[in-house]
Amino acid sequence: MDLDKYIQIFFSQAENYLREIYHILLEIEHGPVSNDLVDHLMSNTHSIKGMARTIGFSDVGELSHGLESFIKNLPRQKEPMSNEIGLLFEGFEVLEQLIENLKTNASQKISYQGLLNNLQSLPSSSDKTVAIPTAGGDFSPKLKGYTHAQVKTETLDNLLNLVSETLLCQNRLTTISKTYHLRELHSSLFDLNELIKELHLQITLARMMPIKILTDRIARIIRNLAKEKKKEIEFMVKGEDLEIDRSILEGLEEPLIHIIRNAVDHGIEKPEERARKQKPKKGTIVLSISRFKENIVIQFEDDGKGMDPHFIKQKALEDGLITPAQEKTMSQEEALQLIYAPNFSTAETVTEVSGRGHGMFIVKNKVNALGGSIEISSQKDSGSKIIIRLPLTLSIMSAFIIKVGPYILAIPVAKVIANTRITPQEIFLQDHKETITFRKSPIFLCRLHTVLNVTSPPLYEGDYLSLVIVETGNHQIGLIVDAFVGQQEIVIRPLKPPLNHIKVFSGITLLGDGKITFLLNLEELL
Repeated sequence: MDLDKYIQIFFSQAENYLREIYHILLEIEHGPVSNDLVDHLMSNTHSIKGMARTIGFSDVGELSHGLESFIKNLPRQKEPMSNEIGLLFEGFEVLEQLIENLKTNASQKISYQGLLNNLQSLPSSSDKTVAIPTAGGDFSPKLKGYTHAQVKTETLDNLLNLVSETLLCQNRLTTISKTYHLRELHSSLFDLNELIKELHLQITLARMMPIKILTDRIARIIRNLAKEKKKEIEFMVKGEDLEIDRSILEGLEEPLIHIIRNAVDHGIEKPEERARKQKPKKGTIVLSISRFKENIVIQFEDDGKGMDPHFIKQKALEDGLITPAQEKTMSQEEALQLIYAPNFSTAETVTEVSGRGHGMFIVKNKVNALGGSIEISSQKDSGSKIIIRLPLTLSIMSAFIIKVGPYILAIPVAKVIANTRITPQEIFLQDHKETITFRKSPIFLCRLHTVLNVTSPPLYEGDYLSLVIVETGNHQIGLIVDAFVGQQEIVIRPLKPPLNHIKVFSGITLLGDGKITFLLNLEELL
């Protein structure tokens, strides 16, 4: 028997079973223990035990058996005791660590005998036995009924890379067909482009994962931190059934966990403090996930103590981040942006969880690296709201191509509102910034020549300047450019050192004519 193959299958399936187990435990914790929930909990635990014993993972099998026996005696149709649920969470977290150590060949020994003793010594609430699924019946192969197949994520990544390279080749051929006026080739390339788009879509769909994988983990983190900090917190999730690209999901994990830790540690008050403020003793954290246009929108909101812009400005002044003149003219919105500065913290105490001044700096950098944007609003004693907007996928996107001096630059089409032309006479000053009126609203201007240190002035087309109006978050800005080149499907590659230190760029690509093109990081232009 090829044991290695079955061991890899065990790791993959155990991960899925544990994910489902944690979700069930969170449901049990907040409501009566239904027979259906306990049956599912028993079934998943039994499956892990059976697979572990089959391939010789005796520790995993022994602890799974202890958990299974404990679950069998859970009270039905009534609220579970907090110590029972706490013990189950602890047990499955130890089980997860045992499996992770086996997966990584870690030498660290995990002791679980004390946990087993606790599982066995907690008084039984019921003598009722539960039927456990057992092997039986006809188990001859029936391939026709299968609708899913396990595919390594590495295989999906390779397929996506191949589609990206195919798109680059197609862009080169398109440039050649336009240069030499090859009509028949141009027509065939149009059909090829449609096929590549469809292939990319299907591979992207195969890479999609439910965000519930992450929100379940966040729920556990909040539960454990709240218990440690002696706080009462209700965590609510909206839109957890939404699926997003695996690479986005993986990149989103660290920023969200930093935000959650800050909220629990420094945002939500303890029950007695909330009572003094005439707030409900139990704090609330709401995580909402939705799709808007070509973006995933993640909104985090709590009803904690919020942030005081005046205090933030004072702390920044003390730390030398801003000058007294800046402190006087800085708006509340601008003051809140200071929390993203490295080594800046307003926390009164530093804990193991947060307070060192790195968390929000990491959050902003991670979100920017994913091609996203982040905005924050807060009101003292009322809570904070953080909104993160991310693209649906990281690899291929439709881009608006522009020219600024010697540079050819790309902007995600999803963020372009309009491209137009303006005269210098339409520009006026507002809050010491160049501004125009667009659709009856003031829009600040950004001269990309200045940002990119291009010495030549912007090119005029007659008496007009070329302008691209873009949006990032709730903000709009007008970019003065030399020319509009066109629109194209591009393959985005991450910037590598030393280019990754240029904050105004978030990626790089190659156009059909072989020219290197940078993707603008619109967040840095605000």
